[in-house]
Amino acid sequence: MMIDVLPMDMQRYIYKFVYPEVMISHWTEKYGLDNIIKQLINEYPLFYADIMYESINKYFPEKVDLLFNYFTYVCDKVDGRKISWYEPIYDYPDDNYIKSIINTVVSILSSANFDKSVYNIVASYIILINKTEENDYDY
Repeated sequence: MMIDVLPMDMQRYIYKFVYPEVMISHWTEKYGLDNIIKQLINEYPLFYADIMYESINKYFPEKVDLLFNYFTYVCDKVDGRKISWYEPIYDYPDDNYIKSIINTVVSILSSANFDKSVYNIVASYIILINKTEENDYDY
């Protein structure tokens, strides 16, 4: 007698290990990694530099140097506290500049060995994008 299907608990156990890879594949096919990043830039024009820099720095600190061509570090003092963030080099970036940022981030994420880091970054970008879409309809 041959078993055609694994028991449900075994399927769930196995799936939890491959879930991030499955979702990255699904998101890449459905939205496209470049479109996710482009939409993040469009939805957060004042914050995308800090969001991207910090997420890449958290998971891929060895590749964060690739973003220095696009973002600048800003320090300020507010109420006696030092705060810092990253901003785009240009206040009004042109299409070629945006495409270059997108290509750089996509190459960082695509070249990474898959260890759930890519999943965490892309999932956070999608959550941020969906959050702004929800807020657009909360009148």
